[in-house]
Amino acid sequence: MTASKIKILPEQVINQIAAGEVIERPASVVKELVENAIDAGSHRIEVELWDAGKQKILVRDNGSGMTPEEAQLCVERHATSKIKCLDDLFKVKSLGFRGEALPSISSVSKLSLTTKTPNTLEATRLRFEGGKKIKEETLGAPSGTELLVEDLFFNTPARFKFLKSKGTELSHCSEVISQLAMVNPSISFRLTHQDREVFFLPKSFSLLERLLAILKESADTFLPMANQHLEWELEAFCGVPHVTAHSSASCYMFVNGRPVRDRTLLHAMSAAYQTLIPHGHYPKVILFLRTQGGDLDVNVHPTKKEVRFKDTHFIHSFVENSIREVLRPKLQVTSAPSVSVTASSSQESYFSFYPPDFRIHETQIAFDSKGYFENLRFIGQIKSSYLLCEDKEELVFIDQHAAHERVAFEKLKSQYHSQTIKEQYLLIPLALELTSEETVLMEELGKSLSKFGFEIEPFGKTTFVVKAVPQELHDKITPALIQSMLLELKEVPKSLMGQEWVNKILSTIACHSARTAHEKLEREEIFALLKALDRVTSAPHCPHGRPFTFKVPISEIEKKFLR
Repeated sequence: MTASKIKILPEQVINQIAAGEVIERPASVVKELVENAIDAGSHRIEVELWDAGKQKILVRDNGSGMTPEEAQLCVERHATSKIKCLDDLFKVKSLGFRGEALPSISSVSKLSLTTKTPNTLEATRLRFEGGKKIKEETLGAPSGTELLVEDLFFNTPARFKFLKSKGTELSHCSEVISQLAMVNPSISFRLTHQDREVFFLPKSFSLLERLLAILKESADTFLPMANQHLEWELEAFCGVPHVTAHSSASCYMFVNGRPVRDRTLLHAMSAAYQTLIPHGHYPKVILFLRTQGGDLDVNVHPTKKEVRFKDTHFIHSFVENSIREVLRPKLQVTSAPSVSVTASSSQESYFSFYPPDFRIHETQIAFDSKGYFENLRFIGQIKSSYLLCEDKEELVFIDQHAAHERVAFEKLKSQYHSQTIKEQYLLIPLALELTSEETVLMEELGKSLSKFGFEIEPFGKTTFVVKAVPQELHDKITPALIQSMLLELKEVPKSLMGQEWVNKILSTIACHSARTAHEKLEREEIFALLKALDRVTSAPHCPHGRPFTFKVPISEIEKKFLR
């Protein structure tokens, strides 16, 4: 009889597999522990990090604490006080409920748990290493719980290698705490790193006060809104249309007090602003959706980042129409630039023809020594985004943004290697008021950015001053652009510190300096672009991988007409 190929895994391996789903990085640990502290009814939560959480994470709260018996149980898999039966899964109001966080954390670190209830005289302390309990003791301690996580991934070095730079990991931790603080204004939060305070958020008297403290915005940036339908309650702070961002990270979503990323909610927010903001921009919205009913499933993702709505169509309409309603009065008073962009794009001709003298005569092409792109016969511009050209055998389409981006990237790369990137000082230095996670990234990247034409200096705890920028960005520099660049560079792995990392920064600068889609180009700009494309010797795509040109043979068009 042959031995079975299928075997039951050891408990330790099972726990480490579960940890792989729940614990991705230090921020995952911080999220789970802070959520537990919130569920425990804490009024004060302190988080201390060393080496961005890779070396040590300490989370301390003044919540209800646990009895010795509860402390023993809480590190067992699927041990939880939040649910008792299947029906409870659809009525969960707490942030945690799966009973996987502590055993998962314990299996990939050295964990110390100290806890005490107000009714007990002594605290209980348990120590674990790789999921195994190694010590138990009683001691004096204040009411609440303190969890110390040391040497994260010490027994799974392959996982440790996937972590990014200290600044990036610290930024993720800061972002996690900030988002949980947004929806819990009655709790004070403090984050320190290497014994240095990153931020302190005292108890706030209102939700808006807490949001403004975290986002570094003024009250007139947002329009408050509240609506209710059946068992659904919606509260939101909608950014005025002329204040936008370059990524969807400016859209915060909370469902029953839980930070989530949901496509339905994001699409509904974007749809509400569709005719009010420029294409490719995102509104600044903080949305809080609550329900007492069972039309919500929060048990669809190991880290609880996603939720599932029973009726997504209703949720989309409810959110979109509610936001549209609060924005409607602003249609008549929105600043002129925002309105004019939308109005012009809606009335603009789909196809822009150019006068005949702008085109190159065919008789010249055969004898011209110019490059391929410069010799093309230009026909027109489609939707102020794509250039349409032809040669003798084919039609040539060119994406103006991707093409400009590739040209700018090649120019910047050449200047970087010859150390001739031109910086241009701003007539009036640009003040940057950053969030705590953006501040962490700026402190790490500031010196590196100086090699690329930026001169940025700290001017307070979370304030920086931009004195100089690369010449290509001079006319386009805004606080939102710098924040967008930081966001893009946040996910660069720490291993890409060579040419790939340089290329990432150069491509980011090139992208923001290039002419965008939906911009009508003048004839001189089109000539210059076609000429510059002939100097591009690399692959015909932008630095992010999007092609900037494709061709349709005339023979293929003739086939469509059966010729």
